[in-house]
Amino acid sequence: MGESSEEPISGGTPAVEFAGFWRRLGALLIDSIILGVAGWIIATVFYEKLIEYGPNGRIIGLPIALLYFAFLNSGLAGGGTPGKRVLGIRVVTRDGGTIAIWRSLGRAFVLEVPFAANGMDFSFLNISSGSMTWVFAIEMHSWYSASF
Repeated sequence: MGESSEEPISGGTPAVEFAGFWRRLGALLIDSIILGVAGWIIATVFYEKLIEYGPNGRIIGLPIALLYFAFLNSGLAGGGTPGKRVLGIRVVTRDGGTIAIWRSLGRAFVLEVPFAANGMDFSFLNISSGSMTWVFAIEMHSWYSASF
């Protein structure tokens, strides 16, 4: 499974060609701009309420980003976010098919949760901030490995 651009080989079966780092980064940048504009609109409309949440207000954006990446990267939407489509990238299985929504949600979860959790107050867990990074890394790895 990976982000790829496809080229048919003799016999009609698509050959999966992995997209390079810069194309992936460019796609992420485009998608980040789209999500940033959506976040700006939400922040403008709900400014007073979001101020009350302080740094934990970013948890509002997590479900939006999860849905964005999960739905658009799945087979339900053709396997690519707008950023990926602009740069000719699709998220596919090893045989070139699109991925299921649940697999796409898992990928989105691994990508987005660390961004949302960065800087949040976890002092109630009595874990040092350095240890918290390892807790998230180990949990994400074990969850992702077990699910896919």
